[in-house]
Amino acid sequence: MTDKYHTDVGDGISRTMLTTYATSPRLFEAQYITRTVPRPTTPALTVGKLVHTACLEPEKLTQYEVWKGSRRYGKEWESFYDRCREAGKESVTQAEYDTAYGCSVAVRNAIGTWISAATDREQEFRTKVGDLEIKCKADLMLDVAGTLLCVDIKTTQDEQPTSFAKDVYRYRYDWQDIHYTTCIEANVDRPVQFLIVAVRKTPPHTVQRYIIDDDRRAEVRIRWQETLERLSNAIQTGDYSGPHENRIYEVR
Repeated sequence: MTDKYHTDVGDGISRTMLTTYATSPRLFEAQYITRTVPRPTTPALTVGKLVHTACLEPEKLTQYEVWKGSRRYGKEWESFYDRCREAGKESVTQAEYDTAYGCSVAVRNAIGTWISAATDREQEFRTKVGDLEIKCKADLMLDVAGTLLCVDIKTTQDEQPTSFAKDVYRYRYDWQDIHYTTCIEANVDRPVQFLIVAVRKTPPHTVQRYIIDDDRRAEVRIRWQETLERLSNAIQTGDYSGPHENRIYEVR
């Protein structure tokens, strides 16, 4: 994905943009409108991106350069980082690379037939919802008995159901389900099922597959639609004040 995809509101609203607004309208404003706050980059995001590349586009692993040092500091690190930037490559640590490699092997062992049978990988979809254009980029698409399966790979500390359910809530993967299926179904002639493939970051990198419950999807769709409407109004008026800014809360 280009930088424009991640940062330009005029190019369409991604799931990350929308959930950022849902979390904090002011943060959305700072990251995407005034751009005074950069989008976060964390080791977890780096590993997640690397896992996706290793699983779905292994030919692009040459875009990464592995830092052999233990920490990212000092003159040697700065020199290495500068060389990567000049060469148009992304720097990762050996630990990050090893984690991504272990995860990608586990994912390919679990869903390798899906990856091979996929009709599309990393395909972008767009549609209009009200005044806003929304967009998504699906990891993996394949036809299963007349239903289009949208597969999304997630790294996690714990792929077991009780623990991963907290990840779904914390990172709004249920919102991603609604955002993606809405985008894709507007462009195809069949129903779409969003399916998460969760892989544990630590050995033995076990894998579990999940779908979102229909009742939860119905509840989330309402909040997702309301948030889109509020965001549309904020973009039109330039008012990114949060709903709780002027309230006083009592802490118990």
